[in-house]
Amino acid sequence: MANVLPTTPGAISAEPTLVSGAGKLSPANRGPEQRRNRAGARYEWKVEIEPQSQEDANEWADIDDESDTCILVIPQVDYDAGTPGAPLVNGGAQSGANIILDGLTPYYVIRKNWWLTIITGGQRYTYRARAETVVDASGAVTLPLRTMLRVPPADNDVVELVNPTVEGFVTPSDGCWRVDGDQLVRLKFTLRERE
Repeated sequence: MANVLPTTPGAISAEPTLVSGAGKLSPANRGPEQRRNRAGARYEWKVEIEPQSQEDANEWADIDDESDTCILVIPQVDYDAGTPGAPLVNGGAQSGANIILDGLTPYYVIRKNWWLTIITGGQRYTYRARAETVVDASGAVTLPLRTMLRVPPADNDVVELVNPTVEGFVTPSDGCWRVDGDQLVRLKFTLRERE
């Protein structure tokens, strides 16, 4: 079972990094380097939470859970997803670097680099939009992604565009629970998608 992390206090820094699934081929005799994209790329976040009292910090204790994953709302600056409707995957067994969605508000605009989460089999998979894309009049769109789909989604899987989340295992940073001279805890941790 995944632990849902608090949304307050918020992050004072959140650094997403792509964990690439690509294979690189470097020839021994100076030829051109090649990259073979494949499914498996995912993201990790290095997160620092606003300083808080020990009592408030205890609400974040699930980051120490070694057996379950944690779910974090992706921190985003100046982000307003508006009213996208109720986006769903349109058709199961999709693969590659595009996802077909429906259930969106007609003519809704998904901005380049916006995060989105697809919930498949109860697990969250996080992606980014590769290009700005406009939903058609029926509420459907084929959305290009920055990375390939890691697992084939099922038809009607839920897609989060408003407050997208990331799910993964958490590694607390050294000194994560240290209480400073102001009697505040400054939590720092890394969350990496598990699959």
